[in-house]
Amino acid sequence: MNHVSEMTLSPPISDSLAAPGSHYFKLLIVEDDLELADAISTYCAKYGAEVRIESSGLLALDYLRDFKADVVLLDLKLPKTDGLQVCRRIRQMHKQLPIVIMTACPDAYEEVIAFEIGADDYIHKPVELRVLVAHLRGALRRTRLLDESSDSSPKVLGLNLSPDFRDAFFDGRRLVLQFAEIELLRVLCENVGRVVDRKELLTKLNLAYSELDDASRAIDSRMSRLRRALADHPNLAKKLKTVRRAGYMIVP
Repeated sequence: MNHVSEMTLSPPISDSLAAPGSHYFKLLIVEDDLELADAISTYCAKYGAEVRIESSGLLALDYLRDFKADVVLLDLKLPKTDGLQVCRRIRQMHKQLPIVIMTACPDAYEEVIAFEIGADDYIHKPVELRVLVAHLRGALRRTRLLDESSDSSPKVLGLNLSPDFRDAFFDGRRLVLQFAEIELLRVLCENVGRVVDRKELLTKLNLAYSELDDASRAIDSRMSRLRRALADHPNLAKKLKTVRRAGYMIVP
């Protein structure tokens, strides 16, 4: 199905994001609808993106073995290779590379699986191109590729995050976490001692949602992954609290 006609080719929403023609970030688009991929590429180029388009998951994986991307826009319905499997492989290859999934057939169960295997965002087609760019900007911001300041020093005893938020340490030991889990930990630490509800977490993590139940599943899934990853660090894991019908919090 072609979605170009359903996407609005709006002008760039922020002239300050990047000067026209500058290679501000490298975007890999994995999409077999080449007309749609070209439309996205042209629009993102206005923001200074250097875009690479691959029409299959296997070609995308081959590309990522030798070349660097700053963010991946991945369609789930790809020929020959399932998009979720491609997402899983990318995450195995690159622990911190942001992956934004795009699908014309949204499914709540599939969305949860996508987050479970390492996706950072999940958006539905059709989507306005300026909204799509906002999601990509959010993914880039989470890796600090955009020049935005943030006071996010953890206030939890023994916990330290690296300045680029790619690594986390507790009592001097590096935590084996994916970037999405570090981001969740960061947001909770910015609100230490306060309950953060799921809707606020979605907003602060720059994730999209359409229904509250979907939002709950996405956040609950990420929290479950974080807790499993902290199994070897019980002193930190016990600081994560679930407040029934309210949200999550971390205590000092």
